[in-house]
Amino acid sequence: MNFTRVGRITGEFCPLDKISSLEYNKNRFTQKRGKSVLIAIYMKPITARAYVHSLFHVVLARGTSACLILATIMVCASVRDVTVSDVKNIKAAHGGRLETVMIKISPSVLACDFSKLGEEVKKVEAAGAEWLHLDVMDGVFVPNISFGPDVIRSVRAQSKMVFDVHLMIVDPIRYIDNFVKAGADLITFHYESTDDVMAVIEKIRAAGKKAAISLKPATPAEAVKPFLPYIDMVLVMTVEPGFGGQKFMHDMMAKVSAVREMIREGGYEIDVQVDGGINAETAKIAAAAGANVLVAGSSIFGAPDAVKAISDMRSGAENAYQG
Repeated sequence: MNFTRVGRITGEFCPLDKISSLEYNKNRFTQKRGKSVLIAIYMKPITARAYVHSLFHVVLARGTSACLILATIMVCASVRDVTVSDVKNIKAAHGGRLETVMIKISPSVLACDFSKLGEEVKKVEAAGAEWLHLDVMDGVFVPNISFGPDVIRSVRAQSKMVFDVHLMIVDPIRYIDNFVKAGADLITFHYESTDDVMAVIEKIRAAGKKAAISLKPATPAEAVKPFLPYIDMVLVMTVEPGFGGQKFMHDMMAKVSAVREMIREGGYEIDVQVDGGINAETAKIAAAAGANVLVAGSSIFGAPDAVKAISDMRSGAENAYQG
């Protein structure tokens, strides 16, 4: 099998025992038998040679926390079967683990017990979370103060999760380097927090990190459209930013759908994240609207069983997802 390093791709993974009957529809390949979706990918052919000579091309994308095993199925008359043995060989060769990359759960540390922050982070990682959401607030852009890069640095060595850093601060370009050095993998800043959105994006990407833009509830979806070619994620706030424990704003789902539709129309490979009031039930609503990254605080950190909380949230969202 041929392995190719690629950029960010999104996909949906279910256990492979055998692929046979596949159906192509809007960049999505769905297994016709049963309810399982094998893989859903938007991706261009990697090379002309791969397109011509490979009926089935396996791609390894190495992320911060794990290896993501995805597949590009060429539009051909037939597709070679892939067995469990194939996947096990890939996994063994690269030391990775198979991971779902469609729905991502990002527990928000604002809801954790800060007296045992390291333990709390390890708990949600062991429970199955792929990302960790770190809300940075300055008391100016939002009326609350949380923590800065030193706290992020203190837990970076204790976790392999993607550190999803959400900057709720004014003039965020001043601090990008600090959060990069602290261990951020993805940095989200607010559209409303800067006069030069593109400069902030370029600063983040120049540091080799993923960039994302967040929209407050009053900001229309169209504000992010010019920047879609340059970012990795859009965060649609489903509460007013600044405090945890607020109620989920159902009227933001129209914005989530509008953002997802712009992404689809442009053919971009971009995640849509929601943050605020997310639990097992609202996760389904958000996923149905087109969100695939779910930030959840008290519904995970406050749950008696974090494993069950994450599993229920993921399975409900996967069933509802309309990306």
